[in-house]
Amino acid sequence: MQEYLLELDVSALTSASSLPGFIPLYVGMPVILCSRNLSTDLGIVNGSQGTVYKLYTMVCPSGFTCCTCALVYFPVS
Repeated sequence: MQEYLLELDVSALTSASSLPGFIPLYVGMPVILCSRNLSTDLGIVNGSQGTVYKLYTMVCPSGFTCCTCALVYFPVS
């Protein structure tokens, strides 16, 4: 089951369909904040572009590695 889930092609999913089963993350990945303004004073607002700096992971009971926290560097803040 784990191999089947990891080999699923989620690239065809749209925002109208279900959420993807996983989101690939890596250090150095460019990201865009698209949820809400975190700190308008620091310039960390909706649409801010940043880079993944560090990922914290854990292994869940099913044996999958899950990201519990992602630190993102926003150069304009």
